[in-house]
Amino acid sequence: MDVEITKDPYVDDPDPKKRITVGLIHAITVLYREGSLVSCLKLLMSAIDTLAYLDSKDGRTSGKRFCDWLDKYANLSKAGITLEELYQHRCALLHTTTLDSDAVKKGTVCRLIPYKKPAFPLPIDKTSSEWMRNSKFFEIIDLVMAIGDAVEKYCDMLEKDPVALTRFNKNWNNFFMFDRPAVRVTLKDQKNP
Repeated sequence: MDVEITKDPYVDDPDPKKRITVGLIHAITVLYREGSLVSCLKLLMSAIDTLAYLDSKDGRTSGKRFCDWLDKYANLSKAGITLEELYQHRCALLHTTTLDSDAVKKGTVCRLIPYKKPAFPLPIDKTSSEWMRNSKFFEIIDLVMAIGDAVEKYCDMLEKDPVALTRFNKNWNNFFMFDRPAVRVTLKDQKNP
């Protein structure tokens, strides 16, 4: 029998943008299209954490690094939200699958309420409940697009900075995916090639 070794695009593709798109972003867009919006947002928040990890010098991540990565690469004003609002939204979603982090409960940060068109947010005015007055609506696709733009900016930086690219590749090699074998081996039967 002959052995055929096939390179894996997650590991072997030299283009970080392609690896990020296939390894992180694709599933987010599938969940969005299918209407699995909570899962879409949770995966998006996790992807930002992962991008912060991929950019880290010591192979670690934290809430601060989540914010630092966004501050460096993302323009969240395209989604009409702030960095602190998104970070608190991330904490609430990932830890409790709610909209209220501790900071939102204290009233120090606005609650983010995601929506997807054709749904439209309710108007918020002085007659709204207190819960609504401390809230802000954002369209999910606007955030997905802002993060997509941030990935573009990040990948542009990687093209220009060989030290950052080496760091990315080192951290990517630790990146775990169930469907990513390092090498795929196919045994060919010599009688039936």
